[in-house]
Amino acid sequence: MKCRKFFYFIIAVTVSISFYSCGRTANSMNKHSLCYEKIIKSDPVRNENGQMISFMDSMFLQLDINGKNVKGTFEWMPSKSKYITGTLKGKIEENLIKAIYTYQTSEGLMQQEERYIKLEEDSAYFRVGGKMRLKDGVYVYTNDQENMQFGAAIPLKYCGL
Repeated sequence: MKCRKFFYFIIAVTVSISFYSCGRTANSMNKHSLCYEKIIKSDPVRNENGQMISFMDSMFLQLDINGKNVKGTFEWMPSKSKYITGTLKGKIEENLIKAIYTYQTSEGLMQQEERYIKLEEDSAYFRVGGKMRLKDGVYVYTNDQENMQFGAAIPLKYCGL
């Protein structure tokens, strides 16, 4: 009789733990962070003054995904221009993020524009090309989503502390 009660107790505990862990797994998959980084370096070249120069551009994308909601930051550091950093806020549907990117221009003005980001297993891709127009203070794409083109891959990287 004691063995049977113990057996039922073990089954009840196992079932409870299974249901608890299934719920935790689903929630943890629903909320996560992703980071992407790309650094492009040129070979050194000699300029007209005889100096050796090289160029380096870098991009860093950090995303916090909670269900269908996405928040994050995008930093772009081009060699010949000023550093641009801003925030992203939008939604994700089938690995395609539609977000509003808010950043400060080199003239000190705040600007907002629509951004599409395609996520794949080990890379993120920003939409490139297409005409934009100003609508309610936000630059949005004028053409449809059917013919979107995406730029070069930004590789996935570890999100360090």
